[in-house]
Amino acid sequence: MTSHRVAAGTGNEGFYSDELDGPGGIFVDVNFDLYVADCGNDRIQLFQLGESNGITVAGSESIKSTIELYYPTGITLDAEKYLYIVDNNNHRIVGSSLNGFQCLVGCYGMGSPSNQLNSPLSFSFDRSGNMFITDTSNSRIQKFEYLEESCDNSSLLIKSMYSSSLTPNSSIYFQECSELSSYYEAIQMNVTVTGYYAFLINSEMKTMDAYIYTNNFNPFDVSKYVLSHSGDSDNQGQLKITAALQTNMIYVVVITTSCRNLTGNVSIQVSGPNYIDFNRILNTSSVVQTIYVSKLTTNSSTYFPQCAGLSSYYEAIQVNVRRSGLYTLFSKSDMDTYGSIYNEYFNPSNPFENRLLDNDDSCDQDQFRFTVALESSIKYILVVSAFFSKVTGEFSIFVSGPGNVDLKNISSPSAMRKPYLSAVQSNYSSELTTNSQIYSRDCRKSNYYYETIRVNVVENAYYALSSDSAMDTYGYIYKDDFNPLNPFEKLLSQNYRSCSYEDFNLIVYLHSDTKYILVVTTSSPNKTGKFSILTSGPNNITLDHYSKYFVLFVNH
Repeated sequence: MTSHRVAAGTGNEGFYSDELDGPGGIFVDVNFDLYVADCGNDRIQLFQLGESNGITVAGSESIKSTIELYYPTGITLDAEKYLYIVDNNNHRIVGSSLNGFQCLVGCYGMGSPSNQLNSPLSFSFDRSGNMFITDTSNSRIQKFEYLEESCDNSSLLIKSMYSSSLTPNSSIYFQECSELSSYYEAIQMNVTVTGYYAFLINSEMKTMDAYIYTNNFNPFDVSKYVLSHSGDSDNQGQLKITAALQTNMIYVVVITTSCRNLTGNVSIQVSGPNYIDFNRILNTSSVVQTIYVSKLTTNSSTYFPQCAGLSSYYEAIQVNVRRSGLYTLFSKSDMDTYGSIYNEYFNPSNPFENRLLDNDDSCDQDQFRFTVALESSIKYILVVSAFFSKVTGEFSIFVSGPGNVDLKNISSPSAMRKPYLSAVQSNYSSELTTNSQIYSRDCRKSNYYYETIRVNVVENAYYALSSDSAMDTYGYIYKDDFNPLNPFEKLLSQNYRSCSYEDFNLIVYLHSDTKYILVVTTSSPNKTGKFSILTSGPNNITLDHYSKYFVLFVNH
């Protein structure tokens, strides 16, 4: 066989309709239409015969609201053109039906029990409809048996009923990636017979949404444990959901609306192999949302989000929660935003240091979203940047959780990168030997060789000091003086293995009328070797060997 043409993609990774990013599984139907699991773009693309532009049928930025995917790797269709997708990084298999998408397998989060998956890669069906899944990170092949769904023989189905209403006294929460608050009610369901159940939900409210959760429903983490969802902005108050439910499992159905402050009556009718018991969950929590608005400009600080490549403008926002708990943060902007949150402080020269979570486009329109546990006693730093280099624009941050959040812009320097300008560059070379001074760098282990270097600047500004060495070097900078018997006294800044590929890269604000001491040492005791210090800043910086302290103690 010979290749005559490219069936899909341009040969360059991208997110436009004619582009792909790391495509995984494919499926060709009887009409020769090509379905592609576009892994890196978190979507399923349909390329109709002879067309170079794809249609997003599931996942990120699909034409219709479908389901959120995270690195899908496999795709197939059945005879009625219902999609089945391996949702790799969500550790589940999802499928479409008349009532939209729903989770089929692995609906209880990542794990090793038999009803859970860990990074599934591909799947296949046998003639009976049983599903075989490569459960990659669990090092096994899982088989899930097909449960035949009842269709038209309603006389064999048992119906269960539940009625309630949303009122101004109902609890309030925010649906995923939404800034609109809505009333909701959570109802626990008890299933006594495993099988398929069809939910018919009717209401005088014309913009309804219904979710089915497994294990638990947490209004502060609404994307977790979602089994099935149905709803849109114009469903005329009637919804249908079909779900395979098992005995000895906890299920919660959540009824809400797509509009703010909408109230009214609602009824649920369930048809299935046996009765379902409904129990309204009392004392559900209301969610509070805090909004922060700002913009990135050409005057914003810059850093290297992935420690390499091109720099991006960013803003650092201090986050203080008044009540500990789970908080969801997401963005709204015309920019493709990238967000990351840090514990205590943010080091622009090493964006991996102290980072708790980061995200690029878990919300539509390339917006970030993540849910994280925050404590009232800890300061956090949220860093907002554009995903692409030197992009500017306005953005809004929405923080939903159990209490109000204080958000304020804080000053943070730009990351400095080599090559340095020769006019403002200083070089210092030396060597740690067995004759060098020693101390206990971490107050635990002794015999760390070190050298002290006096630092002087002629202009108040931010300066970068980096090491270049075959050793894994640590860098510490002190104000006024350095005491090897108390290495935490007068410590101004420290750094180690900045961005994982160089030794250290300190960025500090230095004053011309202040003495500073740079201490160069190693990550492990008894290490020796040559090193160089490279500096960068708006003006000259001088480095001189400083030998006030000699050997103070040796731990034999």
